[in-house]
Amino acid sequence: MLDQALAGVSLLEEADPSWREHLKHYLLSYLHTLNLRPGLAQLAMSTIATGPNTLRM
Repeated sequence: MLDQALAGVSLLEEADPSWREHLKHYLLSYLHTLNLRPGLAQLAMSTIATGPNTLRM
């Protein structure tokens, strides 16, 4: 379930922005994904996510 929700986290595909911009975009997208689904943050803190979407991140 957690891995499916993490499919909504977007990553920058551009090679030009700095690593800080990549990290900022990733963290904001992750936060947005957690806010969309009640209880997901608690699940993320209590389990180890595995699957293709987790590995992509």
